[in-house]
Amino acid sequence: MTNINYYEIYKNSKDSFFIRLKIIESVKNIGIKPTARKYNTTKTTVKKWINRFNVGGKKAIKDRSKRPNNSPNQMLAYWQFKILEECKRLSDNNKRIRATRIKNKLQVPYSVTVILKQIKKNGYLRIKNTKKKRIKDLREIKQKYKAFEKIQVDIKELQDIPEFFHHLIDFKLPKYQFTARCVKTGAMFISYGYEKTCTNSTIFIIKILKHLKKYGIKLKDNIIQTDNGTEFSSGWQSIKKSGFTKVIEDHNKMIHMFIPPGISTYNSDVETAHRLIEEEFYAYEIIESYDDFFNKAWIYSKHFNYSRNNCYKGASPYKILKNNEVPINSGILNFKPIVLDNHLDFYQKYFLKYNLNVKN
Repeated sequence: MTNINYYEIYKNSKDSFFIRLKIIESVKNIGIKPTARKYNTTKTTVKKWINRFNVGGKKAIKDRSKRPNNSPNQMLAYWQFKILEECKRLSDNNKRIRATRIKNKLQVPYSVTVILKQIKKNGYLRIKNTKKKRIKDLREIKQKYKAFEKIQVDIKELQDIPEFFHHLIDFKLPKYQFTARCVKTGAMFISYGYEKTCTNSTIFIIKILKHLKKYGIKLKDNIIQTDNGTEFSSGWQSIKKSGFTKVIEDHNKMIHMFIPPGISTYNSDVETAHRLIEEEFYAYEIIESYDDFFNKAWIYSKHFNYSRNNCYKGASPYKILKNNEVPINSGILNFKPIVLDNHLDFYQKYFLKYNLNVKN
């Protein structure tokens, strides 16, 4: 009788079920010991498959999962319930579900990956259709800047966010978010306006620069970078400076830098902040009133600047600022959002005080 090496067949076989079935058939014909000799294995191995077959039939001799019956690191039922409850709340209110935001809000003691698995398991995972872009890594260049040496400014429209639109209509909220973001630290400062005008942009930059001066930031030769929109410039046909540019260059001796037309990636820092605040605030939070909106916007901006870890920059703006060469009071990161349209008197007084042309 030719011997067959059971272990060699088992090792090279894609489906070991049929080998075990042949062993069982061989036992019925010639017995346990001869079968063990024939397949060059032990009596213990042959008995194992015979016993399993006698108890559960053919299903019992199929491969079994090596996963343990009890997993000590499995997420507790309490946290599974809390995550599922939060997902249901967000889904019922037509809000986006993000594992990072759920972890931070509920203080879940598990990783984002584990939370994401629970969200996916319960069918709440939304597939994101993202467009792949080739983005040049500018980390080393950005790290060479000083804190607030270069600030990107842009405006975000809030009317095109489906999860937020009904809040905007119900409570008559501002339609535009004015954003300034430091390239070095990633700190974000925001305010709101009902109109996307150069006047509102100018009020915003005045408030930002006054805030920076208050904490001892030297503004001379620092850079404010924007796109070429008429809310920042006088238009491509005009040779006159806009009020926005006058405040930056004529009064504060800074540089107003325009990005090349049609290349929004030059403002990638502030554009990224717009994406994050949309996903984590506008599309996530439930707004209950006009005042509630501004209160939650302020809370989120403080969370963004003080505690939210920025993966691209490697730390939160607060930690980056703390490790800055020149000590800066961390209170600089606390900027309360305002409605820019309500500060027109301040705008006119500012221009008259410093003999700047009020017209944009």
